[in-house]
Amino acid sequence: MLSAQPALVTENRLEQRYTTTTFALTEWFVNDEAGLRQNFTLSSRPPGPAGQPLRLELAGLGNLLPDVDEEGQTITLRDAAGATRLIYRDLHIYDADGQSVSGYFVVGAD
Repeated sequence: MLSAQPALVTENRLEQRYTTTTFALTEWFVNDEAGLRQNFTLSSRPPGPAGQPLRLELAGLGNLLPDVDEEGQTITLRDAAGATRLIYRDLHIYDADGQSVSGYFVVGAD
């Protein structure tokens, strides 16, 4: 179970830290001329089977419908009329050594 700490807001950045007994996760947002960016930083790998990929599951609220592109690199959120309302893209993942790691978006996975 994640326990939320008080949010920290500085200029164009908001950080929300969540902790468990085994690791901490920081969710942070930056709003600048490039747009709104959402990031996640883990203090260490959460418990789980060795050698298995890390999976970060997010849930959305509201009535927008997600659609993932064929490469799994962009999620487009549309309203009931099909109009694009939000695009979630530019997925970048780095390991503890700062090396780029491949990853992709999946919608509706179990």
